[in-house]
Amino acid sequence: MQVSAFVRYGLDGTFVDDPHHESGVGFRRSIIDVNEFQIAKALLAEHTELLSQEVDSRHLFTMCMQFGHEETAAEMLRQGVPGCKVEAFHLGPYALQPKFIGEPLAVSLREGCACRLRWTTCRSCSWGFDPGSGVWMQDWYATVEDAQWFAQEAAARPLFRTIAEALRSGHGIPDSLTDSAKARVLDIAVLVGDVNLVHRAKLIQRRPLRRWRWQDFIYMSKDLLVGWVQDGLDVREPDILEAALIAGNSFEGLEGGEAYYRTPLREAVALSGHPGPGLEFWNAVRDLLMPSSGQQSLGRYNNLISFLPRICDAHSAYEQVVAAKEAGLHVDQFGKCIVFLDCPSCQDAGSAVHLTLLDWSIYRGLAACAELCAGMDIGPSWWTAWLSTQDVALPCLKCGARLEVVFTGDDPAPREQRQAAAIASVRAALETSRQQASVEMGVGLFQSLRAWGRETAVSRGLLVRLTAQVLAFAAKRPAIFEDETLGSMLAR
Repeated sequence: MQVSAFVRYGLDGTFVDDPHHESGVGFRRSIIDVNEFQIAKALLAEHTELLSQEVDSRHLFTMCMQFGHEETAAEMLRQGVPGCKVEAFHLGPYALQPKFIGEPLAVSLREGCACRLRWTTCRSCSWGFDPGSGVWMQDWYATVEDAQWFAQEAAARPLFRTIAEALRSGHGIPDSLTDSAKARVLDIAVLVGDVNLVHRAKLIQRRPLRRWRWQDFIYMSKDLLVGWVQDGLDVREPDILEAALIAGNSFEGLEGGEAYYRTPLREAVALSGHPGPGLEFWNAVRDLLMPSSGQQSLGRYNNLISFLPRICDAHSAYEQVVAAKEAGLHVDQFGKCIVFLDCPSCQDAGSAVHLTLLDWSIYRGLAACAELCAGMDIGPSWWTAWLSTQDVALPCLKCGARLEVVFTGDDPAPREQRQAAAIASVRAALETSRQQASVEMGVGLFQSLRAWGRETAVSRGLLVRLTAQVLAFAAKRPAIFEDETLGSMLAR
């Protein structure tokens, strides 16, 4: 069989007025399609060497892709026809270029990235990899939402399915792929959230480069009643984020949110409400997200407890605070804003009370969370003792009249639960202080007392009790005891 049998010739509409041309004077005769039937027969007969020969200096694989016969091209690649060359543009489609350089105004109001077509990055976007070792994707400017849609289309096509099948079967990525095509394979695997395929493709040397934005991964909601409050964070596209991290993307320094509190991506994931109690997603990616190198000093008054969407749930509040602390957040500085009506007695204007995380844990009767706060040595506020021992209606700071709460976000726990949470926090603070003293001084103190005991014939049991008593006196006074009323009332 001649190799010319694999193609179809015809007049392509180009008029040639050259008597020395092979087509003579008239319309040019050229390849207008491939003969799929003949190629299929050759594939069944395993005539791979014949199929590898070029026709008019063009490989049959390239012509199959050009004329829209992708299934035939994929079969040639699967059977290892020599000379097949897969380019990045074969693994399309790609997202379209935006008409405007900037994002809509809503993005800038959320303090996210609005770079789009600029070749620089801001605090809210990242290329993911070192540009010097990567390959720019054709739609590098696209949002994750747009890029994902087109990547799903590309992943469903025969050529990519063939490449993915080779990777999953352990044969590795075919040598017929160019560096840019290999990077595109990893790019598609990330964008469709295929973690298993990413694990097999992440050994590719050249990395796909695209703009990753903070707002592509994190959705920030705002409270409509108190407009300046950053009310909650949630993870967008968790599968893509996990796959991108497994592929080796580095999002260190990627941050967004309100100007008064820029939230790094790692912290935002820890604070998010996804996927629910148990924090499975956070546990899956916590070791892949690099901690932020910068430190923020929070103001005395803030509403950052709103960041913790499950802080009011007794079953998950403790887990979320632990996760936030492990992520590097200054949860000991988080506060909660409670707004009151005008004082009915002295007509004082409405005011906002700022509670600490310890106050809020007591307010909601969260004993485990209150113990954790005490262990972090969160001191009491002006309201801590009142929330622990009195009715929830707080007094006016001027005349002492009861103020009516108009916005808290959640109802208070019964007084018995609040008192139990406060007592638990005091006990936890004492225990933490004693443990710290034991770690710092326990061994040395016991050895000194034991040396003294040898001379005075004191029993070992007495030495242990003496050591415990001395450490109890030497322990640092917990911050919660700054409130004398609270300490004397609850430490009994």
